[in-house]
Amino acid sequence: MDRLRLCLVASELSPFAKTGGLADACAGLARYLAGRGHDLRPFLPLYSRIDTTQQEFFAVDFLRHVPVHMGKRTFVFSVFTTLLPGSQLPIYLIHCPELYQRPGIYDESGDEHLRFAFLARAVIESCQRMGWAPDVFHCNDWHTALLPIYLKTLYAWDPLFRASRSLLTIHNIAYQGAFGADVVPDLELGDHASLLHQDDLGRGVVGFLRTGILYADFLSTVSPTHAREICTPEYGMGLDEMLRTRSDHLVGILNGVDYGDWDPETDQLIPFTYSRDDLG
Repeated sequence: MDRLRLCLVASELSPFAKTGGLADACAGLARYLAGRGHDLRPFLPLYSRIDTTQQEFFAVDFLRHVPVHMGKRTFVFSVFTTLLPGSQLPIYLIHCPELYQRPGIYDESGDEHLRFAFLARAVIESCQRMGWAPDVFHCNDWHTALLPIYLKTLYAWDPLFRASRSLLTIHNIAYQGAFGADVVPDLELGDHASLLHQDDLGRGVVGFLRTGILYADFLSTVSPTHAREICTPEYGMGLDEMLRTRSDHLVGILNGVDYGDWDPETDQLIPFTYSRDDLG
């Protein structure tokens, strides 16, 4: 396989930020793809709960104090980098205290739409300043699902991304990032509201995941069975009709296991280690 430039964007990446399987899946995939020689650059927010004392974090000199306009507000971010444990892979963390200096990864302050729309834009802005054109922007769940429409609207002018494509992986379809339609100007999509799902807007809603499904170049989920399930009313959580429409661009890839983390011979989180040859 040719060496690819891959930008992985997620709200969680183990061990830095984790509430569930999303973090493990992204970390395992990152190690695997980097180990196969691809130019992989993972991005996630630098949440205040991330312990920066356990390993070295370095500021990226040309990614300091970058302004991003979101509606009537301007947020400023810088980027720090460190290695993903168990690898030599640098990861990139978006530092914006105004949005990520919170007790938890997720928040109920009423600005979740800004926190994660901003993440998508900060990643694109970072790639611009790196002069790096990903072959694929790999978005994960609703938190990063606006990135495809941003590429096709706010950043359509930039020839750097002319050949870039987007992949949206649906890990948990129950969480869709649905907000009141009054947030559309905050997302810098007011001039492009005609591209959003009009039935949703008519109901006073904008959905991040639905928008991602509309505009990502390709879609994936966590198994071939689940790819079929989410196209049904029973499991599609209201998105099944749209997923059926895009079924020729939807694939299920069975989640793997990172044996570096999940090895009973070395796992420090179980009372006794064991192997297939020693079950004592």
